[in-house]
Amino acid sequence: TKALAEQAVKQECDSWTIFRIDQPFRSDVYEKKPDTTHKIIQGLKQKTLYPQFTDHWFSPTVIEDFSQVVDWAVENKPNDIFHATCGVKVSDYEYAAMINDVLQLDAPIQQGSLAEYLKTATRPYQRNTALDSSKLSSAANMRWTSLEDAIRKISSN
Repeated sequence: TKALAEQAVKQECDSWTIFRIDQPFRSDVYEKKPDTTHKIIQGLKQKTLYPQFTDHWFSPTVIEDFSQVVDWAVENKPNDIFHATCGVKVSDYEYAAMINDVLQLDAPIQQGSLAEYLKTATRPYQRNTALDSSKLSSAANMRWTSLEDAIRKISSN
């Protein structure tokens, strides 16, 4: 459905820009619907974090960076598709370990397997949603906040 929506936008609009994002998070938490990063932090703090997949990869999107990208697109009006993520490929387990380390939570993290989960799952689940944002970085002359620095900003809120 995403591909169909992108095709419709390209066909029907004279001016368009499409951004693909992955696991967006921001430094403050939106209480009504916490993002994945804040859910991981909560699980680590409460020592209730479910096992984290070692065989699933993604590239988080830092919302504070993404807002700058939207400003750039409004100003420059590129008719193009861009991946708008931090550009770093991490597994769920690696990401939880990074959060644990940066925030010095010292919580246990169990390894999990997406392959094993998929044997019992009833919904589809992509193994790799990591996106390369180098095209956008070059076009917008942008440097992304490192994941570690973005996580540090969470701790200061």
